[in-house]
Amino acid sequence: MTAYANPTLGTSAIRNGDSAGEMTLNRFMFDLADAAYKPATLGIGDTIQIGVVPAGSVLCPWLCRVDIPILDTDGSPLGQASIGTAASAASLKAAGVLSAAQILTGEDFLNATIGSQTDDVAIYLKFTVAVVAVQTTGKIIANLVSRAWDQAIDG
Repeated sequence: MTAYANPTLGTSAIRNGDSAGEMTLNRFMFDLADAAYKPATLGIGDTIQIGVVPAGSVLCPWLCRVDIPILDTDGSPLGQASIGTAASAASLKAAGVLSAAQILTGEDFLNATIGSQTDDVAIYLKFTVAVVAVQTTGKIIANLVSRAWDQAIDG
């Protein structure tokens, strides 16, 4: 299993809401053409980190959007991936075939509680079926909206 991530995905650039009710949008990009970190292969169990829910925040999946280009360019694509966290690989979206570009919005995501009062929580594409021919261009873009952690709700 190999984990891929954009090395510029550092916590210094991630915004976080401070007060109850405040919503924050963070935009993350994984460029499939960037030789510094692009995957050569995507096998079963491999992950691509597509974003982070910052510490002290909870993801609001109904307000999020993830754009995924075609990831398997084989004539008979088989590659499948789910979207979720390290602890729960399909907590946001169950596995689906990657033969076409996808734009996932609020209604496409499961209503999961993702976040932590004390730690950043990474969001991943996790491959459940290997990609036959990995796409070498395009960008995975994740617009993740989160709200401040509320002890009374998130406890």
